[in-house]
Amino acid sequence: MKKIIEYAKEHGYETAEYQGVFKDSNVYIAVYNYDETNENLVGLPAFIFEKNDKLEWVQDGRSLEVLNHFYED
Repeated sequence: MKKIIEYAKEHGYETAEYQGVFKDSNVYIAVYNYDETNENLVGLPAFIFEKNDKLEWVQDGRSLEVLNHFYED
């Protein structure tokens, strides 16, 4: 998990939380610690895909697929 958190930090986030498995990859959501002094975040959520010890930053249309997979009604 340390490697995942370091990867999130490289992209300006504070940490990451495990979401589950999506299309044969472990998926983590990048977490930005928000407080009143920061600006509001706008845009797609950022996910980290982990497969075969390789990491991929996902913050595009695939983010919507991940959201639908883990958070659909």
